[in-house]
Amino acid sequence: MAISSSLGSSALLPAGLGFRNVLINGDFKVWQRGTSFTWSSGQPYTADRWCITPGGTAAFSASRQTASLDGFQYCFRLQRTAANTNTSALYVSQPIETITSIPLANKQITFSFNARAGANFSAASSILNVRIITGTGTDGNFLAATLTGQATLLDTTATLTTSWQKFTYSVLVPSGVNQIQPVLLYTPTGTAGADDYFEITGVQLEQNYQPTPFEQRPYGVELALCQRYYETSYNGVAKGTNTAVGVVYASSSTDQYSSFVLPLPLWFIQKRASPTVTVYSQTGTINTWTYSRSGVGDTAATVQISGGYSSPRSQLLFLNAGATYVSATGYGHFVADAEL
Repeated sequence: MAISSSLGSSALLPAGLGFRNVLINGDFKVWQRGTSFTWSSGQPYTADRWCITPGGTAAFSASRQTASLDGFQYCFRLQRTAANTNTSALYVSQPIETITSIPLANKQITFSFNARAGANFSAASSILNVRIITGTGTDGNFLAATLTGQATLLDTTATLTTSWQKFTYSVLVPSGVNQIQPVLLYTPTGTAGADDYFEITGVQLEQNYQPTPFEQRPYGVELALCQRYYETSYNGVAKGTNTAVGVVYASSSTDQYSSFVLPLPLWFIQKRASPTVTVYSQTGTINTWTYSRSGVGDTAATVQISGGYSSPRSQLLFLNAGATYVSATGYGHFVADAEL
């Protein structure tokens, strides 16, 4: 059935059409890395596909909270640490992969989200800055480095209260854009109180002239979308945690060398690129797995990761089993990271 509109070829999309939202995990269902984070260094991802950073050095945190908003179980909270006096801007953002951004070039897009402020939200006039950054390069992250051909497509503000409000913004994406990245930030003032934060949920970016209802995708679908960028054996807890939950196993046949090859039974979801793989023992020791072979009990050994045998779908590990011509089983945890 054809859909026509007086608006031309970029017709309004019907609300029932799936995969309208080009953002992933906009309702913050998926938290593979854990549910509470404090800033340390780098450009850390928190809730899946969402990264945070300060404009300078600041003490702040990101966490999963109950949304208390019809239709949403969770929200994302960005909070300055109580009593902190650093007033660097605090950012939360999702870099959109180039393969997803390119179809939006020369199209009208609408960015929408629900937001509220904490009782001690310190931004002047309760202002949340709303930006959309674009670039002409490939798979960049504005919070990590300046994008190639970086430009600001949208730069406006939302005035928050302690009650949920929905905000929407519509702009035309220029031709030639290869990267799109929505950014939300606030600049705190004074000394942080106990509730100097803002919360967001139902974040959506779609090709349209006006917002449609937030697209509620099934959890399994959202998890699979997230795992294209990041996958871990840990069950929603921080990497390096001492836990048997989620431990993965791999075995080898006989080997003429003193080490054997472990083809990780990793991802069913192909990564967007060959990931960086890090391994941990069940007790949380980095670069270590445990092996068990005939006549030898469980023994910790250092794992060497083979970059020469890495692909978006598989990874090989080398684990010293302490003998030649052995048949052994190795086990531990893994993190596979292919984020932008």
